[in-house]
Amino acid sequence: REIAFLIGGPTGLAPELASTFVKVASDIALVIGEDGVIRNIAEGQTSVRAEGDAWVGRPWVDTVTPDTRRKVELLLDEARTSGVSKRRELNHPGADGMSIPVSWAAVRLGANGPVLAVGRDLRAVAAIQQRFLDAQQDMERDYWQRREAESRYRLLFQVARDAVLVLD
Repeated sequence: REIAFLIGGPTGLAPELASTFVKVASDIALVIGEDGVIRNIAEGQTSVRAEGDAWVGRPWVDTVTPDTRRKVELLLDEARTSGVSKRRELNHPGADGMSIPVSWAAVRLGANGPVLAVGRDLRAVAAIQQRFLDAQQDMERDYWQRREAESRYRLLFQVARDAVLVLD
């Protein structure tokens, strides 16, 4: 009971735990109250929040894009019922209009304590995936161009009666 008070009480250790999690295993950590409102934030070196965007005092669900709001509710429900949630990817609106993908997991701190949500910035992973898709599309485009050229040359060689020289 004393531990739960230390973690979740008004002067509890939740902000210090959030800061420690950020240093050890994540890019951002949120302390979220029973009502789903963000009480404290600890960030690493990369900022997930849009410039000038104050998250403290706002519901967590209001900090994500509309298409991922349901995932926030699922994260909080899982953390409240089982103590730990599955990892889920949420998108946060960025300052440049692009969404910022973050992988989140949530842990309940004590029976009646706050929820600690830890997030990992996935922008680098998303950039690698996008480069892979672009390279794959380029390869497919080159493949189909080569196939078309081979078909044209085959047809040309079948029809032509004179010698043909093809230069690239």
